[in-house]
Amino acid sequence: MLELLKELEFRIRKLEIIQNSIVRLGKVTNRYPDKNRVRVEFQGNDKIVSYELEVLHPKTKDDKFYFMPDIDEYVLCVFLPYAPSTGFVVGAYYDKNYTPPVSNNDEFYVKFSDGTEIFYDRKQHLLKATVKGDIDITAVSSHFTTITTHDGDITINGNVVINGNLQTNGNIQASQQIRDLDGVSGSLSDLRKVYNEHTHQNGDASKPPVQQV
Repeated sequence: MLELLKELEFRIRKLEIIQNSIVRLGKVTNRYPDKNRVRVEFQGNDKIVSYELEVLHPKTKDDKFYFMPDIDEYVLCVFLPYAPSTGFVVGAYYDKNYTPPVSNNDEFYVKFSDGTEIFYDRKQHLLKATVKGDIDITAVSSHFTTITTHDGDITINGNVVINGNLQTNGNIQASQQIRDLDGVSGSLSDLRKVYNEHTHQNGDASKPPVQQV
């Protein structure tokens, strides 16, 4: 009977050790992006550093997702009970030092370390993106790319280069002059003036007009 109690006590202690080791908190100390792994220093006075741990992602097969945690970022780790050296980083978490950037159940927000932000409010149907750099969007094997606004204008601040033809089903309004390939610029007012008021040398209409745009 005594031996049985000792065996039960041993098993209970072993289960407690396993239970306490399945889920652990810590901060990232090393990153191995080519292997999708990190090392984590666990909370506690012993400062134990883990083996290389796999970082979990939402999708990894046909659809892929990749976003590595930063050095010193606090993460939650889980370990297999039958293989305590095999573990995974489930994700990062906020605390009193690193607080959430938004506090609304309807908002989706991503902020990168360089200041680039992506924000969506599903209640207001509002999508905002602030990019600290260049934007490159490529539509592969696409016959049509459509940008539609049902109410309001589309504003582009900057120069626009179109490698192709331009077709408009409405009017074109320009506050400045229009320049051709030869570098000659002018306005519709200039064209009308030349057309309506032009003259020919000696009144000969077969000769080029004196006024040129």
